[in-house]
Amino acid sequence: MTDSEAELLFLAIDRAEVQQVGITRLASLELNNLHRAPWCFGGSSLSTTLLDFAAWRGRDIFSCQLIAAGADPSEGVVSPNVWEKLPRAYVAWLARAAARLRRQLSASSVCVCGKMPSMLFLPCGHANCASCIWRQFESFHFGPLPELICAQCNATFDDPSMTFLAQRRGIIRRDPTSKSESNQICAGCGCLNIARAVLCINCGWTLSQPRFTTAPKASPPPSCFDWLIQQMIGKKSRYSVRERQERKLQSLQRWKELPEEMQAGQPVFF
Repeated sequence: MTDSEAELLFLAIDRAEVQQVGITRLASLELNNLHRAPWCFGGSSLSTTLLDFAAWRGRDIFSCQLIAAGADPSEGVVSPNVWEKLPRAYVAWLARAAARLRRQLSASSVCVCGKMPSMLFLPCGHANCASCIWRQFESFHFGPLPELICAQCNATFDDPSMTFLAQRRGIIRRDPTSKSESNQICAGCGCLNIARAVLCINCGWTLSQPRFTTAPKASPPPSCFDWLIQQMIGKKSRYSVRERQERKLQSLQRWKELPEEMQAGQPVFF
C-alpha cells in the first residue's frame, strides 16, 4: 500500500465513510505496515497503522472491518481464529485499548520477560511487551472472555478516557499547526488542539482535566449479618436524642397516672 492510498484511507476513516473501506478492498492490502499519521494523531512526525488510527478516532465499525480483513492489534501474538470467536464489540474495545497502550519507550525499558517493551500499561504505568499483555488470548477458545493484564502487577487495563463516541467528522482538514504555533495536547487521547479550545476535537475530553482521576474504591457489599445489624441500629436510632427524652417523659407520666396497685406490680382484678 502506497502512502497516497494510506492517506485516502485515513481520510475515509476520519470522515466515517464506510463505503470507502470495504473488507474486499482491505483484504488485498498490507494493513499492518506503518504510515505517516495525520497531524491530529499527536503530530505529523509520528507513524501509525490504519487500525490504530481507526481505534484512536473511535471508529469501531472500521476497526472490526480492518481486523476481519487481516489487521492485527496484538502485533502477531493472537491468532486470527481468536478474533473471529470474540464478540465484535469486545474486538473494537481491544483495538482501542491496544492503540492507547502502544508507546515509544526508551531503550533502557525492559519487560519482565526480558524482551523490549512496546506498550505502557494503564493505569499502573509498567512497560510490557505485546507477548505478555496478550498472553491470555493465545489459548482462548470459548468461555469467559480473556482480559488485558499487566505482566508485572497483574493489574487489569483501565482507562476512563477511552470510552467516547466519535461524532465529529473531518478533523484532518482542520489543521491548526500551520496557523498557530501554540497548541495543546489532549490528556485523554493525545490529539492536538488549538490553544483556545476547551474540549478535545477527537474524544471530547476536557483539556484542563488530567488523564486519570483518583476515584474512591467501592466498598464491598455488606454480608447478611452486617446488613441485619445495620437495620437494627437504624431502627434504634430513628429518633433524635431530644425525641427519645420526650418519649421517656411521656412514658413516665403515663405510668404515674396508673393506679397504685399497678405501679407496685400487684395484680389488679376488675
